[in-house]
Amino acid sequence: DYKRYLKSKALQSFIKSVKPIGYFADERIRQFALWYLALETNMGEAWVSKPAITEIFCNTYDVEHGLRPYRLQTRYWRPDDDYKQEEAINLVNQSREQLMCYYAQYKATLDGASSLETASINHDKGR
Repeated sequence: DYKRYLKSKALQSFIKSVKPIGYFADERIRQFALWYLALETNMGEAWVSKPAITEIFCNTYDVEHGLRPYRLQTRYWRPDDDYKQEEAINLVNQSREQLMCYYAQYKATLDGASSLETASINHDKGR
């Protein structure tokens, strides 16, 4: 409730102290990529019917069902509004691409670390 937020200095102070980030904020996308990679690593072969990371994060159907970039001017929109739908679709697509880049980067780093660890273990066994 934005009106309550504006009236309450304590609420404004609290919100500022927890430092919330938006759903499509870069930091959240990075953390989501790390979370998925950790889940994938821990689940291993036990994860059957593994969905793509982008499907869990957000898909284009979410826009059709009412997902919009949040702005003060749009806080009263309804899910059936078509306000800024093209902007929402672009934001979803850009965020999904960004997520895939971070995921690939983190996975390559993890795979590289695993290769070095395996090489070190094999080297130590040869001694």
